[in-house]
Amino acid sequence: PDLIEETAPDVVVIAMGTNQYPGTPAGAEPSMRKMLKAAQAKGGRCVWVGPPEVGFISIEKQKDFYAMFERLAREERCLLLDSRGETNVADTDSMKTHYPGKPGKAWGAAMGSRVLQFVRESGSTTNRSGRSALPANRAATEAN
Repeated sequence: PDLIEETAPDVVVIAMGTNQYPGTPAGAEPSMRKMLKAAQAKGGRCVWVGPPEVGFISIEKQKDFYAMFERLAREERCLLLDSRGETNVADTDSMKTHYPGKPGKAWGAAMGSRVLQFVRESGSTTNRSGRSALPANRAATEAN
C-alpha cells in the first residue's frame, strides 16, 4: 500500500491465491478483499493473476476458490487472469506446490504477456502524473 500511495499507478498487478488454499474460500475472502481494495484505493485498475493449478489440494477445492476469486474480482472491479491453463501439475515440485525451473519460467512469461497485453490495450504505461509507474530506483532495477 505505501508504494501504491507513493506512485499512484494506473494499473496494479496482484498475484495471490495459493497461500490461501490450506484454508477455505470463506476464510480467505476478507484478507483478499482487503488487498484488492488497497490496490485500488490510490492506484488505478487492478489485474489479479490467479494461482496456477497445484497438486497439494483437490481440483474441486481449487474450483471452489476460483469461484470465490471470480466473484470477488467482479465485485471489486479487478480483472482476474486464470492461470490454471498455463501449467501442468505434473511439473510441480515434490510438495506439489511450486513450478521450479522451466515450467515456472514458462508460467511467468505467459502470465507476464497476458498482463502486458492488458496494460497495452488499456493504454496504461505511466501513472496518473505521466511519470513511470515505478520509482526511479525500482525502474532501474526492473530495466536490468
